[in-house]
Amino acid sequence: MSEPTSEQKTSADSPQNTSPFKDETAIISSFLKVHTAYDLLPDSGKVVVVDASLSLGAGFQALVENGISSAPVWDSKRVEYVALLTLADYVEVFADFYQYFTPEEFKECLEIVTIREWNKNRRLRPVIKEGSGLNGTPVEIEEKPALHARTPLIFIHPDASLLDSSKVLLTHHFHRGPVMDTETNTVLHILTHARLLRFIVVYANWTQDSRILEHTLEEVKIGNFGSLVTVRDSTPLHEVFSILNKSSVTAVPVLDANDTVIGLYSMSDVRFLPLDRIYDSMNMTVREALENRPNGLALHTCMITDKLKTIMATLARQSIHRVMVVDEDNHLKGILSINDLLRFFINTE
Repeated sequence: MSEPTSEQKTSADSPQNTSPFKDETAIISSFLKVHTAYDLLPDSGKVVVVDASLSLGAGFQALVENGISSAPVWDSKRVEYVALLTLADYVEVFADFYQYFTPEEFKECLEIVTIREWNKNRRLRPVIKEGSGLNGTPVEIEEKPALHARTPLIFIHPDASLLDSSKVLLTHHFHRGPVMDTETNTVLHILTHARLLRFIVVYANWTQDSRILEHTLEEVKIGNFGSLVTVRDSTPLHEVFSILNKSSVTAVPVLDANDTVIGLYSMSDVRFLPLDRIYDSMNMTVREALENRPNGLALHTCMITDKLKTIMATLARQSIHRVMVVDEDNHLKGILSINDLLRFFINTE
């Protein structure tokens, strides 16, 4: 359940040969070495924990109402944390349910199937047989072919350096991970790529040596500039969900009929679907889904000639995970994510 997807893979057209910048990126590695996961603990706030016995619908509602992208799952039967429930999980849930269920069954599944059942039978298709789940009868779940092995829940210790914490996330292709005090069995906060980048941008001692930030994206050659997964603005949302799952990417650029970029639909945008009308909402076009977001067709882009300091400031200021790289005509050339930046800074050590 822990963030099963990854960024769009870097192609051979964008080599990750970052060795020429090793000395220049040392400032980042050194900074991350002397700070711990505990240092990113918010001054205020709470960690929302969901119980494994909650229905999938209730779990989705908990994420949306609390304005969060993920929550640790506590299983009272096993007396332990068993998963990290994310909005990305619901892209998979909704895509599967839409494919196999009628509107009535779709809604019923969200009300009856629990997070525990979904986690246990992940990559299985829950089929409610006639009369199943009603009047106290058990819900019967039918298996469908497995696509991927379940990903174990990985915890980060509060005293772990941010360098080691970053490596854990990158190694497991996670965008986030729970920071847990193992002595008290308490999740202190959720460490994310975005929070790491903001911490670097705000607190790193850039006055010491900031040469690396003066390089352009073209010079450092990071990001994906190869074969990109994109969708047309007329694509139904349920097809977008299917593409996200099958392509193992976390977001897709949306293009109009002239190949102009109009937006980016990410897995986290699933939060804007109304719980009581999810099935119907999945029939709208992805353009309509973008327009229904609070920020509408907000577009965050950069050019290959932009400096890293400008791109990083945009990512941190807007609290976004990626920017699309475009040309003067707003045609898509590539995608740069925080994941790409962290790998560049850390893997050059």
